[in-house]
Amino acid sequence: MAWNKSLSILVLLGVLSMGHFHLFAQGNAPKPTDAEIEARVKAITQSLVDRRARAEQLMNEGKAEEAETELKRLVTESTRHLGIEHQYTLQAQRELGYLLNATGRHSQARALLVTVLEAQKRTLPAGSLDPLATRGTLVLVMIAEGRFADAEQALRTLVPAWEKTAGPEHADTLNSRNNLAGVLLFLKRPAEAEVEFKAILKVQEKQLGAEHPDTLSTRANLLSAVFQAKRYEEAEKEARVLLALSTKVKGESDSDTLQIRSLLAKSLMQLKRYPEAETEARATFQMQSRNRSSAAPDARETRHLLAGILQEEAKYPEAETEMRALLRDATSVLKPDDTDFLIYRYQLVISLREQGKKEEASKLARNVVVDARRILGPKHQQTTLYEKLLKDVLDTAAP
Repeated sequence: MAWNKSLSILVLLGVLSMGHFHLFAQGNAPKPTDAEIEARVKAITQSLVDRRARAEQLMNEGKAEEAETELKRLVTESTRHLGIEHQYTLQAQRELGYLLNATGRHSQARALLVTVLEAQKRTLPAGSLDPLATRGTLVLVMIAEGRFADAEQALRTLVPAWEKTAGPEHADTLNSRNNLAGVLLFLKRPAEAEVEFKAILKVQEKQLGAEHPDTLSTRANLLSAVFQAKRYEEAEKEARVLLALSTKVKGESDSDTLQIRSLLAKSLMQLKRYPEAETEARATFQMQSRNRSSAAPDARETRHLLAGILQEEAKYPEAETEMRALLRDATSVLKPDDTDFLIYRYQLVISLREQGKKEEASKLARNVVVDARRILGPKHQQTTLYEKLLKDVLDTAAP
């Protein structure tokens, strides 16, 4: 989580000690001593800082509901002691917006972040970093909503703003460039993404070292760009080198290490080295399942990959087993109209057809086509693909 700690305890102490903040009861009460004021200021300051640290810890532990409670309390306390448009209050609101987006409440996050950004523009001097951080969090909302073209447009102005304000090698500048590169991958423009990842990597290797975890993460992202560019031999070679490094630095079950291993399996599959690809895919899936569950997104993706490899090896009964298990897992975590179900059932139809299970394959293929027309529309390219499969199955089943 992109927590902004730029407002220090000393700054808060200075703000809270100003006379217009009601640290003590007003009226005929005796005027507090300087020592009492100082003690009260420190207590309030420490309370805000502690609550913020607690929220960060909870978010890092994946306890989103508890983190949200802490952030809302932080916003309330900061508003009471500092004001609703104070820099620290707005930072806390931005972090709450980040959490709302991360937990799927994109419209709520967007509304809150827009309000925060407007307040920051009104109250902060030109050249402040906080509005840039808020713009970056809004970009994450666009990405989560699948608005990749909008995200690219926003990042094309945000990256130069970070470079001008904080410098080209600042961590937030690099983070924005990384987000831009990721968006370019979503838009299937790997050559442009590769340029960005290489520029980030050059700075990280200089600042952090070749084996720093952040450097290795960028190399993994660069590997994704190489794979998407269909340079499979290069991707395999880099994946093997990077897998050894990531295993050494992060451990074999780390999510980045497993992402690299999955890309190795995909590269081997594209190179038609199916037994090797199957070995890597199975090992990756087993670790992902142990780390979280077989229904987790990364595990489902790898299991789908494994089923595809098994089909290429003509191991159709095994592929069928994997696809049925994948559908069971998906049913427990996805909504009924999620398009992943169309993809999974399409793959299952292929295994059934190749085993001569024509009646079941035909029935399932019809259901896939009906659902695709309803969910995606009759003219969608995926619907056309499913219709072609149905025709192939029916033609095969015809006497």
